[in-house]
Amino acid sequence: MILDIDVQLEYQMSGPTDMILQIQAPDFADQRVVSESFTLSETQHRATIAGEAGMGERILIRTNGNLRCDYKARFDVDRPALRIEEFKSVPPHKLPRDAVRYLMPSRYCPSDQLQSFVAAEYGNLSGGYLIATLRDWIYERFQYVPGSSNGQTTDRLFVETTLQIGSVRKQVEFGLVCRKKMLCRVLLGRQALANDFLVDCTEKHLLGEG
Repeated sequence: MILDIDVQLEYQMSGPTDMILQIQAPDFADQRVVSESFTLSETQHRATIAGEAGMGERILIRTNGNLRCDYKARFDVDRPALRIEEFKSVPPHKLPRDAVRYLMPSRYCPSDQLQSFVAAEYGNLSGGYLIATLRDWIYERFQYVPGSSNGQTTDRLFVETTLQIGSVRKQVEFGLVCRKKMLCRVLLGRQALANDFLVDCTEKHLLGEG
């Protein structure tokens, strides 16, 4: 399958600014770069370094004004569909070196915050079957909605109401977002719970099941 990427980015600077650009897509065995072009407007300084684990390049920039970046690439993707349900689990002490870093939490996958949930809900599963189950759970309950990637903002409605948990009553704000396809219709954020509650992810229904 051939994929084409054509991106134009413009940054407005109020003064001298240091930047790190991480735009280039990686070249893998199953994702081969056919053609690629990357252009930048004039900068005071520019240096290129290799990306983490050889994934593309990082560009260190010093600019004194607005910056424009144009990136075009064509990829030939030949990625077979794998039946991960059939994969066996591997003990952590036998993992290959390159796989260990994927165990660490990141901004994209805060794994340290999900361990209690996975153990409570799917502790009887393991290996590829566990991964496939979590994949399907995410697919059924989450949806990608374009946000402000183009620099434009959107208005969101909030309502103020009284929240009561046990003997604690407090005023909180809720964002009006359609969650009819999600498992939890209401999400309590850390601001709503701040200074009044200590969250223990290993427990549930402490005040009774609704």
